[in-house]
Amino acid sequence: MMMHWLKTYKGAVVFGAVACLALFTLFYSMLTEPAPRLAESGLEQDGQGGAAQEGQDLDQPLEETAPPDFPFTEGFEEYEEWMIKWKKGFPRPEEEEFEVLDVDNKRQIMLVRLHKGVDPMTWYKRWAGRTDIEYIRPNQRVEIKSWHDSKSVTPEKVEALQAYLQQINAEAAWEVADRNDEITIAILDTGIDLTHPLLKDFLVEGIHLITYTEEEQERLDIDPTPQDYNGHGTQVAGVIVAAENEWGYRGLLRSANLMPVKVMRDDGSGSEFDVARGIYHAVDHQADIIVLSVGFPFNSEWMREAVEYAEEHGVLVIAATGNSEEGTGAMQVSYPAAYPSVLAVGAVNERDEYERYSNFGPEVDLVAPGTVFTTDTGGGFTKVQGTSMAAPQVAALAALVMHQYPELTPVEVRNHMIYTAEDVYQEGWDMYTGHGRIDMGAALSTPPVKDIYAANHSPEQAAPFPIETMVYSELRDKEDRDYFIVETPYRGTIELDIYLHVGKYNGIDLTFYPNGDENLAQTFTIQKEEVLVLEVPQGASLIRLSYNDKERRTTPVPYQITNSFNIYKDNQHPNHSPEEAYPLQGDGKVIVGTLHKEQLADWFVFEAPAPGQLEVLVTVHTSRLDPVLRIYTPEGHEHIEDNDDPPWEERYVTKVRPGRYYIVVEDYYGNQVNEEYYLIATYSPLEEGTGPDTRLTGRGRTGP
Repeated sequence: MMMHWLKTYKGAVVFGAVACLALFTLFYSMLTEPAPRLAESGLEQDGQGGAAQEGQDLDQPLEETAPPDFPFTEGFEEYEEWMIKWKKGFPRPEEEEFEVLDVDNKRQIMLVRLHKGVDPMTWYKRWAGRTDIEYIRPNQRVEIKSWHDSKSVTPEKVEALQAYLQQINAEAAWEVADRNDEITIAILDTGIDLTHPLLKDFLVEGIHLITYTEEEQERLDIDPTPQDYNGHGTQVAGVIVAAENEWGYRGLLRSANLMPVKVMRDDGSGSEFDVARGIYHAVDHQADIIVLSVGFPFNSEWMREAVEYAEEHGVLVIAATGNSEEGTGAMQVSYPAAYPSVLAVGAVNERDEYERYSNFGPEVDLVAPGTVFTTDTGGGFTKVQGTSMAAPQVAALAALVMHQYPELTPVEVRNHMIYTAEDVYQEGWDMYTGHGRIDMGAALSTPPVKDIYAANHSPEQAAPFPIETMVYSELRDKEDRDYFIVETPYRGTIELDIYLHVGKYNGIDLTFYPNGDENLAQTFTIQKEEVLVLEVPQGASLIRLSYNDKERRTTPVPYQITNSFNIYKDNQHPNHSPEEAYPLQGDGKVIVGTLHKEQLADWFVFEAPAPGQLEVLVTVHTSRLDPVLRIYTPEGHEHIEDNDDPPWEERYVTKVRPGRYYIVVEDYYGNQVNEEYYLIATYSPLEEGTGPDTRLTGRGRTGP
């Protein structure tokens, strides 16, 4: 019986427990590619919510305040800079309303800055409708975050400060290999101290890629080299490779080639345009490994294209999962680590316990110690903490694996580090430490295998296949069966991008069992490359791969599958404009909503029958969704609730007059979010003799 494997699967209860806890807390607190094949399914279909009644048109002042076809959250300072990608076959577009800051003609994208006085909404609506434009999006901010201690260090302290080297079994690895001069590691960061005595001998030609406005170029004394004036990039570099000094300090590698790619400003800030451009530069200049100890909470077409470009050209991209404020790690792996093709690295402490500042989620692949002793600007050293310092340890190990096993492809190097990692924190894969903490000694002494999931030949031994990740394995022969568990936090769809490294005539069969139910099984035959879109229920489902019965050439076939999840459309859908606004009764009922597409806003309408008080609350249970709550009065005035700190909720309380109030829920960054939000609107009439005051009592800011 196939169903019994679900009863003992550890991972199957993780997301469910989180969701149940969130609901309890809520109620308690309230007292190119192949066309996708859309699979038919016996699963329950999404319900359709009711739209507002006919005649509920938006008042004219509201039309002017928030045009519904401007798909970005208002209030970003970044809206002054925009990325415009134009379509192939068209010339570069020109316009008098903006300054062109930079252009990449090869990839047909440019960064522009709107002139003062140009309204972003009006400009965007006009440009987004042009036939030569592929997409337009704001150039959003990127940041680095780590904590360091610059106190003076004495020689006797060095060994203790580098205790993490023993934790990752570095000395055992050094007995096998301690350098790789044949590859180049690109560090996309604040630059590197080009004159640091322990680093300078390992630097190859780098570049300064930060984009400046004309005003900044005139005002600032800009150093055109990738010199580090912040320290973060130098700290990352010293973890990877550094000459040994008289105190015994050393990097993980004794020798390697480091390419400094300066994409972050001296204050630690940057932009998605510059970071993605740094990835393209590193790939085009023969980097083998790219290290990104930077992160941001939003998805980006431009960034996704860049990491896919790196994967297509055989470059291994390694990125930190990101840090939240110390002690408040968030279930929100930062981008670009959250992309399936990027190896996402979190942090553990000296006891191999999950570091509380380390962002976690299904995208986590590996972890490494978060606290290191490393090089700093000015020829110095410092103690630093953060996932930023865990990622370069994995990059150094990848370099040694490439040296020891030069026949491995980048995806096989990734697999080998996962295969040889030490399982820590929770047994098996978990969303906090991924597949485990790197073990350098094991990685260099264990022969690589094509199938790192060799034991997954039955439902009971199915290997975890978290959403937003990638697996690479092999079917050895016709008798081989590979089983994987896919855990989805909600119902929705998964997109499986499948690629066989050896084409087959009849191919292999992929069978999908929703919640392990054989009665709902669906089988698809893959000959070379395929994209499947499958409806999935909440919880653990099963995937089986095997040779097609008719296939005669049953020699080993390596395969690669990328797994992407998309949450269901909520029961209020479609309610993404004022005309479609879903009616609220004001009775305190919980409305469960989802933002299943990028740049989506959910609209609701409440008709106040008489003077009273209206309380609106929207809450979520992880920081993956950063809710913004907008309220429009009958007069068209806008109020925005947008608080930055946990708990992740927005609340608005005000006295109301009779009339129509519009309520809008959206994600601050406009992401498609695989989380639910919970909306509650509670209306209570005023006691007799109380006036219809409309003063705001909620936190937030008042819009124009």
